[in-house]
Amino acid sequence: MSLLNNSVSGLLAAQRQLTTTGHNINNVNTEGYSRQRVDQSTRPPMGFGDGFVGQGTQVSGINRLYDQFLGDQLQNATSAHAELESFTNLAQRVDNLLADADAGLTPSLQNFFNAVQDVADDPSSISARQVLLSEAEALVNRFDTIDQRMSDLESEINSEIRNSVEEINGLTDSIARLNQQIGDAVGQGRGQPNDLLDQRDQKLQELSELIKIEKVSQDDGSVNVFVGNGTNLVIGNEPYQLEARRNDFDPSRLEVARAGQPEPGNLSTTLEGGSLGGIMGFREDVLDPTLNQLGKIAHGLTESFNEVHAEGIDLRGEFGEAFFSVPDPQARPRRGNEGDAEIQATVSSAQELSGGDYRLRFVGGDWQINRADTGEEVDFDGDGSPGDPFTFDGLEVVVDGTPEDGDAFEIQPTRAAGGGLERVIDDPRSVAAAAPIIGGADGDNLGSGTITLGEVVDVDDPDLMETVEIEFLDEDTFEINGDTFTYEAGEPIEYNGWQVSISGQPEAGDTFTVQANSGGSGDNRNANRLADLVDEGVMDGGQTSLQDGVGELVADVATKTSQAQTNRDAQSTLKSQARESLESVSGVNLDEEAANLMKFQQAYQASAQSIRVADTIFQSLINAVGR
Repeated sequence: MSLLNNSVSGLLAAQRQLTTTGHNINNVNTEGYSRQRVDQSTRPPMGFGDGFVGQGTQVSGINRLYDQFLGDQLQNATSAHAELESFTNLAQRVDNLLADADAGLTPSLQNFFNAVQDVADDPSSISARQVLLSEAEALVNRFDTIDQRMSDLESEINSEIRNSVEEINGLTDSIARLNQQIGDAVGQGRGQPNDLLDQRDQKLQELSELIKIEKVSQDDGSVNVFVGNGTNLVIGNEPYQLEARRNDFDPSRLEVARAGQPEPGNLSTTLEGGSLGGIMGFREDVLDPTLNQLGKIAHGLTESFNEVHAEGIDLRGEFGEAFFSVPDPQARPRRGNEGDAEIQATVSSAQELSGGDYRLRFVGGDWQINRADTGEEVDFDGDGSPGDPFTFDGLEVVVDGTPEDGDAFEIQPTRAAGGGLERVIDDPRSVAAAAPIIGGADGDNLGSGTITLGEVVDVDDPDLMETVEIEFLDEDTFEINGDTFTYEAGEPIEYNGWQVSISGQPEAGDTFTVQANSGGSGDNRNANRLADLVDEGVMDGGQTSLQDGVGELVADVATKTSQAQTNRDAQSTLKSQARESLESVSGVNLDEEAANLMKFQQAYQASAQSIRVADTIFQSLINAVGR
């Protein structure tokens, strides 16, 4: 009977090996499947007087060939690659838009200022002025187009957040259910449920493609899953749901939060990794700064161009009107504010705008202002009243009503300015190309003194257009309206809101006149000043020109995109290496399995032959005893 028992044990072991090998072969293309192996051991031998006789073999376990360390490496690499992939794909679209030779902002800005220069070259030309208005409208449309494309990306991000949250919730449900099944199987003491473990690891892998996760294995075989700064996603067989929630300040923007929890449940600032982390990172690092910088340029263009335009006169002899307009900063209360306070923000100086957003909070009876992106506290002056508004970073903020402790507001000074930029002037005759005053020398002057045409320094001076005579009493002294002044060659003379310079050597009795430029249809002095604005510092405290501002915006997005591409490509290599390392341990090799199939088949046949031999011997014994 010992031979028969041994043979049967070998037959059963070979049968289990054949079944497992077939299972491996059949799942060679199953995503996440880990190769399984039958582990055998000898049965305890039976002792006899002359020694121990073996009792055959037994299956000690069917185990999957899986390296947890390599699996974790692949999950981490997958999460990092998915984050960079989604970030790069979105950033490339912004980069292509801004850097496009035809559709970008740079050519439209240059075309506009070229048209301004054309007016300066021929200020009396109505057609040149009409082209200027057309190029101004084209520039406005370019700002609007870029802003609209950014808004489309925002809508796309909202959709991706909503879909990602649904996928995450579906995966956490599956993981929790698999935890339950694995725990039940382990509790029955039948070994590890390999296929269930593979299914759970595959779900964890899919989850890591959406968001970076942390795992903690439990003694019952379950896995707890966390995200962000330790937020529960799965605890045992209990899943915790996420939700796409509207931003507390901006209802058009979705955030990720714990389902059913108030503001502290917001996870958007802590999420990283995976495609969802890449989307959130793109919105924070590229989309918002691009919109803010675009609006900052629009503010700089509007303020500087309007200021110079207002100092000139048009073909009707009237001072220039506002050429462009931009909307006021957006100021929103936080959802859930308990007080009735409202705030209104205006731009006091485009040169001082930082391009960032701000949060105002009423805490302990005092207001505090912080940068929305960094949380850095901002110094400010004023008490928030209409007569003494809060002033900081080129902004003025007035508070109306009574806030309650904890109330908060968000200010976006430039976010809407790019899309809200408008050309105000429609009549080409309203282009203020000429200077309002003109200086000239009396034809009977005896000295060599010459006077500049003059420029405006204070367009609001009520006497700006009054005719003024500058009469020299001697070569070092002159008189204006009875007031005596010392003459220094080349030094500017300021009076009634204008400025002129007299050079050379005037003599006593020489007279110079500054008067309204009534016949200024051919005057291009103000147009020249407008054309020069493209290269003058009008932002960042006068350090950045419009052209530089656009160039910096394009370069910043290009740099971030290039860095993301480089990191993505490097991470793709790491992900491939991690997958190959895991596959070398867990992957099914058909050649190897085919060889095993033959080996186990031969073992099965050999065991069957042993059983036949045992049967023959047994029959021989029966026959012998039977006689």
